[in-house]
Order: sequence, then C-alpha cells, then structure tokens
Amino acid sequence: MPVKMKSLLKYTAPLVLALTLLSTACSTMTSGTVKPTAPKDKEEFPLWAKDLRRGEIIAFGTFPFTMFFSTFIMDGIRYINHDNDPRYAPWPFKTAGAENMSKEEHELTMLIAGAASVTLALTDFTIVKIKRYKLAKKAEKLPAGSPIIIERVPIEEPAPPGPEPGTGGLP
Repeated sequence: MPVKMKSLLKYTAPLVLALTLLSTACSTMTSGTVKPTAPKDKEEFPLWAKDLRRGEIIAFGTFPFTMFFSTFIMDGIRYINHDNDPRYAPWPFKTAGAENMSKEEHELTMLIAGAASVTLALTDFTIVKIKRYKLAKKAEKLPAGSPIIIERVPIEEPAPPGPEPGTGGLP
C-alpha cells in the first residue's frame, strides 16, 4: 500500500467517527423541539412554481435511466464503428482490456442523457398543459352559476358463491 494511502486511512477513521458522533448529538438535541408544520395550502405556491418543480423532479428523476440507455447506445455505436472489434463491445459483453470511452465520448453521452431527460420533462409539461386546457374548456361550456355535482356511484360487490337464498341450502 502506498504511503499516501496509509496516511489517508489513518485520518479517515477518526474523522468518520467524529462526524457520526456529531450528527448523533445534534439529532438528539433537536428531537424534542421540533414543532409540527402547518398543513400546506393549495394556493400557497403559484401554478408556474408547481409546474417548474414537477419538471425538475422529472428531469432529475429520469436522468439515471437516460444516462444508462445513452451509455448503452453509445457503446453499441462505438462497437459498430470499429468493425465489431471485441475491445469495443457494449457494456454487458465487455472483456478484460476493453477500450474505455474517450473524454469527448463521455461528454457527448452526458449531453445526450441530459437532453433526453429535459425532453421527457417538457413532454410531461405539454401533456399536463393540454389536460388543463381541456378541463378549462369543459368548465367554460357549463352554464354560468351551475353547481358542479360529483356523484358517487356505489360499487356493487358480486354475491359470494353459495346456495341460492330461500332454498335452505338444498340444490
């Protein structure tokens, strides 16, 4: 083991222990003083802020998946471009001594994955906008002042299998 690695390990264990003790102490000190927050009001945030947050969640949430698929496709393209050379085989088929992606290929893969994630978020935003537009048009068609009645339709459960009522259990 190189000298630098030994000195790094020498300081890492006490640092991890100190941070663990500090976080435990802080969490026990504040555990009794936390007050419940007020319930969020539907009108607390404007619609554009909610849409932006939804888009952010979708973009960041889909990034790992788009990165996986982008890397897999990029590996496949490299494999084909190098005349099916086994050193450039895609991820599940890579062997020892496989050629790694260059810095430019990594950057292109990240760019493609990011663009795909943002595209998915914008697609979701468009779908939500279309649904809201259709609901607004439907609400405009209602006569002015008419109440919107939501009717609950009872779900009838099927009768349990067994003898017909009134037969006394006989066939």
